[in-house]
Amino acid sequence: MASDDEAESSMDEERFALGISLGVSLGVSYGIMSDNFGLGISLGLAVGVSLGLLWGQAAESE
Repeated sequence: MASDDEAESSMDEERFALGISLGVSLGVSYGIMSDNFGLGISLGLAVGVSLGLLWGQAAESE
C-alpha cells in the first residue's frame, strides 16, 4: 500500500500533467483558429505549466 506522502505526490503529478495537457489543448486550438500554430503551442505550454504549478501549490496548502 502507498503511504499518504506517495499518494499526495502522485496527485500533484496528476494535477500538473492535467494542467499541461489542458494548456497545450487550448494552445493548439488557438493556433488552429488563428493560423499561428507556433504561438498557440508556446502560449499553451506556458499556460499549462502555470496551471500545473498553481494546482500543485493549491494541493500542498490544503
